Amino acid sequence: MSKNVEVLFIRSDGKRLAIDGTDYKITAISGIGAPANSIYTKTNAVGDGEVITGHHVVSEDFTLDFCNENTHLNNIYRKQILSFFNVKYFYKFYVTYLGSTKWSEGQLFKNATASLNVYEKIDFSLIFMREQPFWCSVDEFAHDIAGIIPKYGYPLYDIPDVGFAYDTFHFAKNVLIDNDGDTECYCKAVLVAKGTVIKPELIKNGKYVKILDTMNTGDTYILDFVNMSVTKNGFNAIVNIDKGSSFTDMQFDVGENIISYDCEFGDNVLTVTLYFNKLYGGVY
Repeated sequence: MSKNVEVLFIRSDGKRLAIDGTDYKITAISGIGAPANSIYTKTNAVGDGEVITGHHVVSEDFTLDFCNENTHLNNIYRKQILSFFNVKYFYKFYVTYLGSTKWSEGQLFKNATASLNVYEKIDFSLIFMREQPFWCSVDEFAHDIAGIIPKYGYPLYDIPDVGFAYDTFHFAKNVLIDNDGDTECYCKAVLVAKGTVIKPELIKNGKYVKILDTMNTGDTYILDFVNMSVTKNGFNAIVNIDKGSSFTDMQFDVGENIISYDCEFGDNVLTVTLYFNKLYGGVY
């Protein structure tokens, strides 16, 4: 199995460990397939059967079983695994299955290390609890709503009393997002002011998220719709959001989505970039 499956772990403190067939051989893996669906029903008052009232996609634990390849280094491998996989840390794991890579993250629930015979290969087993039932694309897609079109080149034509343009904003104020993942997803919007910007907002299908603030040169707002947070220059700024704003309506549905921005003043000196990962039902 290890020839077709590889896992890279990144711990919350930045340390990394790869289970890729070099030092360790993967023997079993689970939790990388389609997530389970919890369906709610109620019994019909009259007649047979039940009525489906709703459903909830359930997060599945990620489990990895593996063993070391060299029994002469049993003590070294055992120390490495017990030290790296610590229940106090949070982990991000990149799983490559038959050439396709997706990632997820979770809290280590259990590190079961069996070593009954010190002269045999050690069987390791890790269990991680995941909050998100879907797996994320490795690529983080970025779309600049207010893109810049370069104009400076050769031969250079200089118009007297006018000068020449190095570049220009196209001012489309909207961008088409094509989400070809398996389910809806959310983005992180980064707004950077190159001058004075008053009350910027993002808009999708008539819904909006508006910032009741004046941004000055260098100010950066991050609207994180994944974690439902707002920061200005690194500090919490949720109090600056208009009460009529709707974070949940900023989701990217499967298919085409159009999202735009506006502001009361300064739209020509505001850059808006959207970052997002597509979500998939499993690693494939």
